Amino acid sequence: MFAPGQDLYYSVRWRDGTLRIVNWDPHHPHSAPVLAATCRARRKRQLLLPAAIVRECDGAWGITEPAPATEGTKVWADLPHAGTAAYAARRC
Repeated sequence: MFAPGQDLYYSVRWRDGTLRIVNWDPHHPHSAPVLAATCRARRKRQLLLPAAIVRECDGAWGITEPAPATEGTKVWADLPHAGTAAYAARRC
């Protein structure tokens, strides 16, 4: 999506009744503010459906920009068990 041909890192963790899903891609940050804002807006548009599902599950999600010494962008979602179970029950 943002770094074609490069490796992505995925992490799935269960802790305290919440499933955390993390996707990290090595897409380089843009130094120009306008390009950075455009890229972030594009990424958010591409995540509209997953974001809606996370909200329906009473979860949270976000995009973490790279730290100065690192590259890439991390997109994460926290899905609480209770909210996810209620969402699944509504969908069946």
